[in-house]
Amino acid sequence: MSVKPFYNYKSKVEPLRAYVSHGLTFGLGRPSPGQGCIEAAVCAVLGIPHGDSPSCVSYIDRGLVVGLNDAPWSSNAARAEGLVDLGVAHLGSARMTKSKRLKWSIYIAEQGVKRIGGTAPSFDGLEDQSEWWAVEVSNWLVKTAREKARAARSDEPLREAARIVVEAYDLLQNPGFRRVLTHD
Repeated sequence: MSVKPFYNYKSKVEPLRAYVSHGLTFGLGRPSPGQGCIEAAVCAVLGIPHGDSPSCVSYIDRGLVVGLNDAPWSSNAARAEGLVDLGVAHLGSARMTKSKRLKWSIYIAEQGVKRIGGTAPSFDGLEDQSEWWAVEVSNWLVKTAREKARAARSDEPLREAARIVVEAYDLLQNPGFRRVLTHD
């Protein structure tokens, strides 16, 4: 699968991949390749001050990505390999509409349960609070992947969580996305 940014950042894909290829660290880190987190890498590539809150990324996506970045990866290289596609895919997520955010959350919850395990937060009756539910689902996915990674002493649950989120972004850009959801 060729991972695309969520919104209009195609010129930043290869520079971000090159920057992340040096590795990613736990926490914010320092502003140089291999010395910071995935969001710091995004900031560097966008040419904005060192930080972990790029304005093109929604706070919901930021929380999920930082949560996966700061999970117990086996190495900084494994962290970079596991998160590079997610770093690309979430570029521009600040522009996600409420309806797309709900679909994104449903996909993450459904696939997270199927592929990682656990019980995702229910959204029954929360259609008007889709943003709140998206935060709950994001937190649940990160927590579940971290627990499974620790128990298995493996990076695979973390990589799988990142793949699920990348797929959700990719499917949002696909006109047939409604058909893959069981709740539509």
